[in-house]
Amino acid sequence: MEMLKRVTDLNKVVFKLKITGQITNHMTEKVIKSLKGNIFYNPVALAIVVNSMGGSATQSNIIRSEIEAYAAKKKIPVYSFAEDFATAGSYLILSSGTKIYCSEASLMGCIGARFNFFDFKDAAENYGIKRRTWSTSPKDIDVRLDPLTPLSEDSKNWAKGILEQSTVQLQKAIEKTRGSKLVKEKAFTGEVLTGKQAEEFGLVDGLGHCDEVMNQLFPEKKVVEIGNRFRSFN
Repeated sequence: MEMLKRVTDLNKVVFKLKITGQITNHMTEKVIKSLKGNIFYNPVALAIVVNSMGGSATQSNIIRSEIEAYAAKKKIPVYSFAEDFATAGSYLILSSGTKIYCSEASLMGCIGARFNFFDFKDAAENYGIKRRTWSTSPKDIDVRLDPLTPLSEDSKNWAKGILEQSTVQLQKAIEKTRGSKLVKEKAFTGEVLTGKQAEEFGLVDGLGHCDEVMNQLFPEKKVVEIGNRFRSFN
């Protein structure tokens, strides 16, 4: 029995999952695969390390949901750590942590949504370039944001409405996990915040690095990195 207990204890580890780069569906697939692997270990906690400037809001939400579901199934706490960046959608992933940490120099926040597109209207006019479009949906996103034609007031209002809705959804999801810790009028300005400011405004619980904190909390448990380190460039 003593030998069995020792073997069982050896299998009890802290899992560490690193998420680096742009948040895409490719990253979501790898996170899910990483969480479903390593069946020979019995994790006592999950550490999420984020170094990302954001990406897809939808994929960020899916990743957070997968992390929360995994933790609930295993009945373990989640600790999340910001490295250089945890902004926009990547902060949503970070907020899956029971406790959230960062360094003083981490850049965080920028909680919101955006559209990026080019305006080639003047260049098209100078070079005599004309766009011919046939569409059964005149309010299709490609038509609305056509870089070769002027942006109409209707399209501006449409884009603004989409961004405002996305931002409200993101903020509500963060409020759900951070609750009364948040100083909302400071945390939700859309500004990039330092780690120290993030702590003051309730976006994180404290300052610290992953291995340092996890070794303090679980001194007798080995920290095992799962899924290796993966980066998304998509």
